[in-house]
Amino acid sequence: MAKVNNNMLLLGLSGALGGQVVYKQWRGQTILSKLPDMSGIIPSAAQIKCREKFTRANEFAQKILKDPIASKAYKPKKHQSLQNCIVSVYMKAHGDE
Repeated sequence: MAKVNNNMLLLGLSGALGGQVVYKQWRGQTILSKLPDMSGIIPSAAQIKCREKFTRANEFAQKILKDPIASKAYKPKKHQSLQNCIVSVYMKAHGDE
């Protein structure tokens, strides 16, 4: 794990790069680490259920985004994308699904 200090290009960066390394934020610092190997992880039933719900929410959002009339029914907050707004509304409406 490497810490990034005083580098304007990498300051605040997060995400994977080339499928090998991950930049992340931790306690106000930018950290560079190896991409975790998740191949041996078996998700719980609750995780599978949540992932399926999130997939349905994104599929729903994609359908709404393709329809300009339906899209106008959603009002994103400041600095929120319309996609994120629709997914959020879906997730709240289908709470215990």
